[in-house]
Amino acid sequence: MTGQPDSTDWIVVYLSIAAGIVAALQIGKVPPAIPALQLELRLSLVQVGWLASIFNVIGAVGGVLIGGLADRFNYRRALIFAVILLMAGSLFGTYTSSAIPLFISRVCESFGLVVVAVSAPRLITAHTRPEDRSLALGAWSIYIPTGFAIGMVMGSVLMPWVGWRGLWLANALILFAYLSVFYLLTSPAAQAEHRAGTSPWMHNVRTVMRTPALWLLAGIFSCYTVQWFALTTWMPTFLTQSANYSVAASALAGALIVAINVTGNLSGAWLLHRGVAPWRLIAVALLLMALCAYGIFATDTSPLWKIAQAILFSAAGGLLPAALLSTVALHAPSTSHIGTANGFVVQGSHIGILAGAPLLAGVVSATGGWQHTWWLMAAMGAIGLTLALVLRQQQGGPETTER
Repeated sequence: MTGQPDSTDWIVVYLSIAAGIVAALQIGKVPPAIPALQLELRLSLVQVGWLASIFNVIGAVGGVLIGGLADRFNYRRALIFAVILLMAGSLFGTYTSSAIPLFISRVCESFGLVVVAVSAPRLITAHTRPEDRSLALGAWSIYIPTGFAIGMVMGSVLMPWVGWRGLWLANALILFAYLSVFYLLTSPAAQAEHRAGTSPWMHNVRTVMRTPALWLLAGIFSCYTVQWFALTTWMPTFLTQSANYSVAASALAGALIVAINVTGNLSGAWLLHRGVAPWRLIAVALLLMALCAYGIFATDTSPLWKIAQAILFSAAGGLLPAALLSTVALHAPSTSHIGTANGFVVQGSHIGILAGAPLLAGVVSATGGWQHTWWLMAAMGAIGLTLALVLRQQQGGPETTER
């Protein structure tokens, strides 16, 4: 980027956040469809867990590489390409008749999500003043819970009428509508967006991977997403099995739990803007999540009390993505490495998402109940808290002449 913009282009900021939201719809569409998918495609609980998580497989194995590639290209074009991939994956999934093609369609969607996740923050950075950047990037952190929640609500409403195939088709149509709006409204703004740099692709990747603070951010993000995605994916099933809630009621409760995460995201962005240290937000989030997970799974309390604790779990957890995503640019070696750095940290989050639902399902299957899943949450929280205390020793990222 050749300089700092004189004013913030909020249209680009809003549309970049919207790109993340429509991408995350593809995560949220799965939980309401789980019973129908199990029945029609004869999938086991663990297979359905992988179906929910495989959406993140590309991010888990190649986030930093995709981020490095994104640093070489125009981010607007990369975002358009990503939405096309998401739309193609959803359309292909609509017409599948067995598990393997459906898994392939989810891998296609996975690639699209990662390109959005590394391109959108860079677009926001390129079109915001430094004074507005922390708030804009903190707001960007709402994309997963917002899209996830809308996807769950949309799924619970549409499933009785159109089935899971109709739900997949509806998502493809939403992606097409977004793509049309984005293309029309950002064409002039694209002139302000520059390529990040000219360093060789793998040089950027190696430089980012030699930055200790980015390893800490990626590790913490992974510990968080294992917990949050596992709970939010299986909460509707948990309520159906343990409290005899209807599928629709369980899906709506799950959507509320996901949506409340946004309040934590926005609160975290505001607290960071007020000068609260990121490691403090991370530590508070992980401690509260562990306590709430114990109350949800390991205690014999009423379903409403468990839902209340799940709401607090998600709201407190929302502090963490805001703290992480708004500080990635500070720890990137230079502005020409921001896409790669975002890809690396996103890769950590996707590793956690990929592992979360199958891990929890594995614990339930191995132990015969939900009560022992708290130990998984406690272990992830302890590791994340340790990494946060190490992050405390970092001094806000390297100073460079490029920044």
